[in-house]
Amino acid sequence: MGIENSVRILPARLDWPDAVSDIDSIRGDVRKLRCITGVRGLERLNKFTQLQSLWCFGIKQEWLSYICGCTSLENLFIDTLKSDNIGCIRGLRSLKVLSIDSCSMIDSLSEMSDLRGLEGLAIINFRNVHEVNPLSRLINLQQLAVAGSMWTRMKIESLQPLSSLRNLIYLHLTNLKAEDESLRPLAELSQLEKLEIANFYPMEEFAWLSGRLKNTKCTWFRPYVELPFDCSKCGKDTIVMLTGKGKRNLCKECDANRLQNHVAEFQDVADNAA
Repeated sequence: MGIENSVRILPARLDWPDAVSDIDSIRGDVRKLRCITGVRGLERLNKFTQLQSLWCFGIKQEWLSYICGCTSLENLFIDTLKSDNIGCIRGLRSLKVLSIDSCSMIDSLSEMSDLRGLEGLAIINFRNVHEVNPLSRLINLQQLAVAGSMWTRMKIESLQPLSSLRNLIYLHLTNLKAEDESLRPLAELSQLEKLEIANFYPMEEFAWLSGRLKNTKCTWFRPYVELPFDCSKCGKDTIVMLTGKGKRNLCKECDANRLQNHVAEFQDVADNAA
């Protein structure tokens, strides 16, 4: 099975049962549970000793403590966390996957540094978090997402702390921008199979990294991407988006020379990556 079909950290890509509005309405031997916002009965979640996977929404601090009382959880997905304290998650000794989408109250990931049993982690739309140093200790991670929302870019200082995560096979950095504009720390991730990232970085960074991670799939590990648009000059379906921030779209027919130069430059950097 390819990595595209085995991503465990993004709940929308997984199969779930119908969402429930009341915990008391489900069977005691349930293993997978999706709740609606404002679900009733979370304080009784600790009774479900076989529950392995939970996806919940709009979670306040008190509700998070109820969730962390369900010690059988292996996969926890929270969409909109309304708390600045996630320390209780450390009590989930069986937890392998943690995903939190949208939290404006947390400004540091320091409480995550002790979750060393995690194999998968997603931190999405933490708009007040600007560095990921605590994640460098989670060396058992195989899948990681650090990303902004669909509409809001997340900004961090550097990707350097991720260089120690040598077991990563999947890395999702969509709508995330490292202020130092360097992708070079990712060259240490020799087992990486899939990199999902936005075209926010200089062409030279993508080209260099493509020369180092030859077995990694990434949209921007090639000089350009074809777009489904017709050229306003020649009318042909020949528009491409160049790899690298600040690059303009070109027509393969009308801008053939410029495109050829760009491709040559990209390939030269990739070939000489050291």
